[in-house]
Amino acid sequence: NYLAYTGRSYDYVHASGAKAGKWGSYTTYNMSLNYQAQDDLTLSLMVNNVFNKLPEGQRYNYPSNESTPFNDGFYSVYGRQISAQVKYDF
Repeated sequence: NYLAYTGRSYDYVHASGAKAGKWGSYTTYNMSLNYQAQDDLTLSLMVNNVFNKLPEGQRYNYPSNESTPFNDGFYSVYGRQISAQVKYDF
């Protein structure tokens, strides 16, 4: 993480008390469901990040992210996303 980079060590502790270190793995799960209502009509529901998983323990570990609890350059800021689609073939 950024503090480990600037402190050149995973044991680095910033004057503010923020600690460097390695972060654990980060996995999200997505789901989609399609339903063929008629021969020419398909309904779809998509959910990204089903469990609304967000990275933890990264606050203030990157410059200019004081307003977000993680580095939004590496992780999605949207959390769970739900979308629907209607497809009609004519």
